[in-house]
Parts: sequence; structure tokens; C-alpha cells
Amino acid sequence: MILLLQGPDGGVTASRYCYIGGFDGTSNALAGMMFGMKVGGTHAHSFVQSFSGLSELETRLITLPGGGGQVDFVDIVLRIRSDLNWEHTNKGELAAFICYCQAFPDAFLALVDTYDTLVSGIPNFLMCAVAMFEIGYQPLGIR
Repeated sequence: MILLLQGPDGGVTASRYCYIGGFDGTSNALAGMMFGMKVGGTHAHSFVQSFSGLSELETRLITLPGGGGQVDFVDIVLRIRSDLNWEHTNKGELAAFICYCQAFPDAFLALVDTYDTLVSGIPNFLMCAVAMFEIGYQPLGIR
């Protein structure tokens, strides 16, 4: 028997059957909501492209693990950026990564190929990842 997952609900159907088959969760927010699945994954290219620079960040702060107060996360990342001499990276992409760290500090998984993977994406991820390690978080990785 062939299972066809095409059509307007193909993604939801595929997510549901993968979950039934043993997957831990889905990146499909609708399937997660409909079937009570854990939702996770990376941010979208459109999220990265929605930032043009650090001035667009709503806050510079990040909450420390265990609710132990807040620190200026942007300052930490910019110090690491300067120490590594990586001022050439895309500032909008860096802002998006910082914002994602602030929103999901326990689940930082970055999409690094929106612009130039080696020149910008990976260095921007590494700056944020080192900053996350410094304050006690464990980044998940890249895609």
C-alpha cells in the first residue's frame, strides 16, 4: 500500500504519522497544536531577513538560567564579536540570532544559510553560542 501525503494537509498528515512512528516532535506548528506534539526546530529564513541590524532588538537583556536575573546579552555577543574580529558578518542575521536566543534560550538551533554560510551564518551562530555558554545555556546546534 502507498501512503500519499500530498494535498493541503500533507504536512500535518506526515507530521502525525512520523510522530506515531516514534519521532519526538515536529516543526509543524499546526500539527503540534492539533495532536499535542512537541514543536521545535529552527527559525525561518524570513525571520532572519526581517532584521536589518541590532537597533531592531526590543531588548538587550536575556534571562539567566533558573531565573537568576538578567544580563545584557547584546554586550556579551558584541564583546565576543570584537575579540574574534568578526565585525564583517551580517548584522541583521546577528540580530535575528540574538533575538532567537533571548526568546528560546533552552532551544537555540540556528539556520545559518540565509546569507553567506561560512562568512556570516556560522560566525554569527558561534558568537551567540559562546555567549550562551558563558551565561550557562547549552545551544542545540545549526541547520
